[in-house]
Amino acid sequence: MNSKELSLCSIIHLADMMRRIIGFFVLTLLTSFLFAQNNDKDTLREVNGLWSIKALKEVTKDYPNAHKLIKQAGTYNALGTAFAYTGGFILAYQLTDAFLNGRTPNWTWSGIGLGLVALSAPMYKMCNNRIYDGIDLYYIEKEKRESAHLDLGFTANGFGFRLSF
Repeated sequence: MNSKELSLCSIIHLADMMRRIIGFFVLTLLTSFLFAQNNDKDTLREVNGLWSIKALKEVTKDYPNAHKLIKQAGTYNALGTAFAYTGGFILAYQLTDAFLNGRTPNWTWSGIGLGLVALSAPMYKMCNNRIYDGIDLYYIEKEKRESAHLDLGFTANGFGFRLSF
C-alpha cells in the first residue's frame, strides 16, 4: 500500500466522521425546538393540563385559606424535588463511577441515594393533596362570595328582607 492510498483512505474516513458529527449537531438543533418553552409571566399557564403552583398562588391570593394550602403545596414540591435530584445524583454518581473505573459501587451511598429518591414520592403526594384541597377550598370560598343571600333582619328602613351579594 502506498502513501497515496493511505492518505485517500484517511480522507474518506475523516469525511465520514465529519458527516456523522454534523448530522448529530443538526439533529440536536432540530430537536431543541421541540422543547422550547414560553416564559410569558403575564398570563396563567397550564403545564400538561395542570396549573403551575405559581399560577395557583396568583389565582388564590384573595382567598387566604386556599392560598395557604397552595403555598404548603409549593413547599412540599420543592422538598420533593430537592430529595429526588440529590438522591438521583448520589445514586447515578456511584453507579457511573463504578462502571467507568471498574470498581464495585459503594452500596451504602447508593442506598442513601435510593432512599432519598424514595423519600421524594410522599412529598409529591402531599403536594398533590394540598393542591387538590386548595382548589376545592378556592371554589367553595368563591361560591360563598359570589352567591346572593336573602336574609330576614333589620335594614336601614326597619325590619325586612335583606338581599346581599
